[in-house]
Amino acid sequence: MGATYNMMRSRMMLALWALGSAHLAHGDARDVLSEESFFSDLPVVLSGTRLHQPLADTPMAITVIDREMIEASGARKIYDIFRLIPGVQIGAYSGHNQVVTYHGLSDQYSRRMQILIDGRSVYSPIYGDAEWNHLPIALEDIERIEFIRGPNAATYGANAFLGTISIFTRHPRQAQGTILKTTGGEGGIRQVLVQHGGAVGDFGYRMSAEYFADGGFPDVHDSQLYRIFNFHGDYQAGLQDDVEFQFGINAGPRDVGEEPGWIYKPGHIDWTNSFQQLRWHHTVEAGNEYTFQLYHNRESLKEMHTSIFFEPFDDSPTADRLDLEMFNQRIFGSDHRLVWGASIRRDEIHSPVLFGGSDDPQVSRLSRLFGHYEWRLTPSLLLNAGLMWEQNQITGSDLSPRLALNYRIAPAQTLKASVSQANRTPLLFEDRGNLVVQGRPVPRLGFGGGPVSIYRSAGNLRPETITSWEVDYVGQFQESELTLDLRLFRDSIHDLIDAVQITPPPPSGYPSPPLVWDNRSSATLSGVEMSADWRPTPRSRLIFNYSYTEVDSNSRSAEDSVPHHTIGMLALYDILPSLRLSGSYYHLGEMKWLDADSRVDAYDRLDLKMRYSLNKHVQLSLTAQDVLGKHEDYNQRNKADTRVFASIKIDL
Repeated sequence: MGATYNMMRSRMMLALWALGSAHLAHGDARDVLSEESFFSDLPVVLSGTRLHQPLADTPMAITVIDREMIEASGARKIYDIFRLIPGVQIGAYSGHNQVVTYHGLSDQYSRRMQILIDGRSVYSPIYGDAEWNHLPIALEDIERIEFIRGPNAATYGANAFLGTISIFTRHPRQAQGTILKTTGGEGGIRQVLVQHGGAVGDFGYRMSAEYFADGGFPDVHDSQLYRIFNFHGDYQAGLQDDVEFQFGINAGPRDVGEEPGWIYKPGHIDWTNSFQQLRWHHTVEAGNEYTFQLYHNRESLKEMHTSIFFEPFDDSPTADRLDLEMFNQRIFGSDHRLVWGASIRRDEIHSPVLFGGSDDPQVSRLSRLFGHYEWRLTPSLLLNAGLMWEQNQITGSDLSPRLALNYRIAPAQTLKASVSQANRTPLLFEDRGNLVVQGRPVPRLGFGGGPVSIYRSAGNLRPETITSWEVDYVGQFQESELTLDLRLFRDSIHDLIDAVQITPPPPSGYPSPPLVWDNRSSATLSGVEMSADWRPTPRSRLIFNYSYTEVDSNSRSAEDSVPHHTIGMLALYDILPSLRLSGSYYHLGEMKWLDADSRVDAYDRLDLKMRYSLNKHVQLSLTAQDVLGKHEDYNQRNKADTRVFASIKIDL
């Protein structure tokens, strides 16, 4: 891992740096790649199949977001980065509750995405989403992101349904020294970050502490404040063994509710999210390595829910996830590679409110066996085949297969064709939930009080299934420093789990009949995605992404949730070695999130950033977000407007 490669060409250096940093960040493989892989300008990815593969060899479309893109985008939080992914929709249910989905089909809880941080699954066992503002990680901790566009349950199982986001943090050996950063600006933006990395013999470490505050949307009670601490240690115990240990916590309040408080009076939620993770890599011999991983996530909310309609109740769930995984990577000659493994997981939720007043913890266990085989049939033809078997306590056993053929039509141009199937296991709340609260009498609305059922499960839910066909072209044109990715896809989805009202609502007053989780919808998504990364000069870079999606569904709400067009762009230019200008553009077509009151018009967002280096230790930056003016975000009450903030970064 600490090897240094002295290459003659700058592109070769970049390719090796990408591979080396990915090894350090993820630490789950030390595959012996071919010489051709090192000479490729295409990035080497880690998360597609758990094998290190050049982008042209992966069986699926993957977008890589590197550190340069993260810094140039002007993003303050992780979710802003995903605007650069074709087919991704970003919405803000509130100032502190952002939603990231791929090809729509989402409410405020994006339940059909797998999110990994250094191989640790972080989607919530409670609602199935990722609480992006409450992950125990700072944006500056991230080295790179790989976004798998399409189902990948053959590799990661449950929740790798519409897409998979794999985040790799900076390895301790990459983060030596101390960084101080402070940010302030409009809208209550306040941030202070301290990051320090060092080494003692064979032990390297990195730690980060961050204070973050944001006022949310204007005239909405949705501000947030949190504090993050994250530690990452790595001990290299000889040439064959490497041990990594990480832990972190994110804690702080966020404001919720609004006046007059028919459903939710103004208040706040105290949110705590923590984790511990241990990874051991053992190399038996060249081309034969084992990785063992054990992690624990804990999510805790504390809130007293009050409203006009309901008596106060304690809405304070806790969730724990314990996961143990082992996988082995093998190389057989020059044409065959294999990864296989197994894992067991235990999710536990304690929430009397969500589960009909029961004080007993709700437990779900999951067992998995998986494997992926790569076979180079000829110098131009590559076969990828993967399979995941899962056994869970809710729906029983599921199989998720994948098969792909990659054909190299020219030295730097590859055509991929693949078919895969994925399953999403219902959440505990979807399968067993029964949210019942005590209603207050409201005579003027004709509501007499008494028990009120808000959510419940229809019972005997089936897993959601998706069958995906795709053709993907990846080409690189070295003369013009241009990389192109063109994807055609068709996804057939069945047994979508929706919360629907099964009886008509009353003519007046509250409550409406309960929302019932049931397998009621199906949808077929088809379309085209295009991505281009162009470096016209050594001092400039332009990234363009576009997605067009058609949807056919038996559910009008599902159809409305899929916008036809999304566009993402990023441009940067170094005017001087010390001065960089960059800008990012995002277009989201008209759509309606599944739980929104109305459709949101198409809107455009433009962010601009200027970064100036006083010297090699001090950087100043000025960022303006949403410079095109106000637009509605997620629903009509959220009016996003221009905000300007400045940062000072000191590298000691």
